[in-house]
Amino acid sequence: MFDITAEIARIYAGMVNRPPKKVMKDLPSVRSESNIPYLEDRQKGHFIDVFWSVESMKPMPTIVFFNGGSFFHGNRSSSDSICQALAQRGFAVINADFRDISGDIGIVDELKDVLAMLNWMNFNRGRFGFDLDRCYAMGTSYGALMATWFSLLCNSRRINNAMGIKAPWTTIKGIGLISGMTDTNRNAARMMIVRDAIEKIGRTNKELADSLVLESNHELRFLPRVYQITSDSDRAKPDVMKLHRLLDTNKVENDVMVFEEKESLTRGFVSKNPALPESVRSISAMLRFLDRHVSDAVDDREETS
Repeated sequence: MFDITAEIARIYAGMVNRPPKKVMKDLPSVRSESNIPYLEDRQKGHFIDVFWSVESMKPMPTIVFFNGGSFFHGNRSSSDSICQALAQRGFAVINADFRDISGDIGIVDELKDVLAMLNWMNFNRGRFGFDLDRCYAMGTSYGALMATWFSLLCNSRRINNAMGIKAPWTTIKGIGLISGMTDTNRNAARMMIVRDAIEKIGRTNKELADSLVLESNHELRFLPRVYQITSDSDRAKPDVMKLHRLLDTNKVENDVMVFEEKESLTRGFVSKNPALPESVRSISAMLRFLDRHVSDAVDDREETS
């Protein structure tokens, strides 16, 4: 019998050899450092980029951003623009990466990568000015699912206990999701790979598998406030609205901004073009919802400039 998910996984595994990350010119007020290894093995997927504003007082509230290629052939350069836009507003931004799902690498390995990244952030908080008492998770497309899992790792205990690992040393204070693909029951080719990987885990660790499916993770109530952005033309909208209902059920403070269908609002428009008026509006609203103190200070500077 032909296994379509195995074939798709095989194809994506062949894309692991990624081209070198393109060098993007920083905005005048933003500085960055690229291709930083957060593990000494320097494997593909174990590199991150950091963006920060030269105008901000240190320590800066910190965002961990997961790009739309998360789980597969993630390309951090696709998130440069949104990371710069966030840094320009007073945040230190980690453009995150981890190993791809492949024949040898599974979700447990990816979660361990994310925890290793968190340890790197703690060790380097002084170097980059990270304020990890105000740490936020953001993700676009499939990166939204990892941003949510990352937050559950930090804020609850179910995934950690199922993995037999210690709880991280910090908590996530807010989650921002852009065109978020978070429904593991979705019949999309890439989500089928994620679902197959979860089912594989379930054969030996049902508790962990259940905790990775948002509908069956009963510790969602420990999540911080969540802000989602989508448009009527976005294929992620059903996922966004489903998560919105799930968060309401678990009494998690959350909000959704849905833009009416418009030709310029392509899928993932906020991360692809953060300079669009709709993107500027939604990013500002998201940051205000997640961190009112920082966002209001930025708004004050913009009004007086």
